[in-house]
Order: sequence, then C-alpha cells, then structure tokens
Amino acid sequence: MIADELPTLEAVTAMEAAYAEDGQPALGPARSALVRRWRGGAIDRETALRLAFLDWLSCSEPEFLTGLPDVYSLEPDDISYFPAASQWLLSEHPDDPEVLFCLGLMLTSFPECVGASSMIEAERQGESLLARFWARPDLDVDAFTSRGAYGQYFAHMRRVAQPPDGRPALRPRRRWLRRRR
Repeated sequence: MIADELPTLEAVTAMEAAYAEDGQPALGPARSALVRRWRGGAIDRETALRLAFLDWLSCSEPEFLTGLPDVYSLEPDDISYFPAASQWLLSEHPDDPEVLFCLGLMLTSFPECVGASSMIEAERQGESLLARFWARPDLDVDAFTSRGAYGQYFAHMRRVAQPPDGRPALRPRRRWLRRRR
C-alpha cells in the first residue's frame, strides 16, 4: 500500500481476521486503518459503523481481549470517533435499520463508552433508536456476513435480539440491575 493511499475496507476486514476467527487481540491495527480512512475523507456508512463499533468496543471490553487501547486513555491528538461517526450515520442514514439497531444497542449497553456528556441522554437516544428499529425490524443476520469483527458481533446480537410480545429482548443493563436490587 502506498503511504498516501487509504486502507480499503477489505484490508480492514483482513486485519480483523485474527480476532474474528481466532479470538486474538488484534483489532488495534484495524482501528488505526479506519481512523486513517476517516481522517483521509473516506467517510462512508461502512467506515462509520465499524469505527464507531471499535471505539465503543475499546471501552466496553478490555485491551487484552481486543488489542484496542481504551480510546479515553489515548493521547490528546487521538479521540473517540464514536460521537462523530454516530452523528454522521444518523444524519445520512436516519431510517437505516442496521444503523438504528447497532447504534441503539451500543448506546444502551454501555452508554459510558460513547463519548456522550450524559449517560442518561445516551441511553434515552439508544432506546429511541431501538424502538424505531423494533417498529419494523427488517434486518437479516446475513447483512453482517464478511464484515469483520463488527459483522461477527452484530450478527450474534441480531440472532439473540428478538422482541418477545413486541418488546425488545435486550434491555439497558443499568435498568435491569436497578430493578433487581
């Protein structure tokens, strides 16, 4: 790859293979490649979804599992791209079922990992996105095929997230814990 050439999404998927297929902590290079794409102006739906996911995952899972440093402990010139990527996705693809489902899950599951100033607001936004998704859940698991760690994670989540009696099976973790206490 030429120094000025931006990494392709196929190259990112190949970088994620060790993690997605073998569970090795190998996602750091994939995140770096996605950041290069973003900063280089290659802002598209797939780049935004995968970059948001890896930045969320860097906070929600430990580095020894993913190979991702916690984006909130990085140097000042590097930041979490979750806020910018999610904002771009919601402005460019506001009714996309995949965007609604994936962002909704991330915002409700670990709102502290999305760079929001208020976790309560992040949870509310996530709940709203999931409600919009469940109103017409036309997202097939096959949509995530061959899409690296992002695809593997959300294919699993889509398989297990079925709305019983019209209500989402997945609930924000915090609310569930509060009810049990």
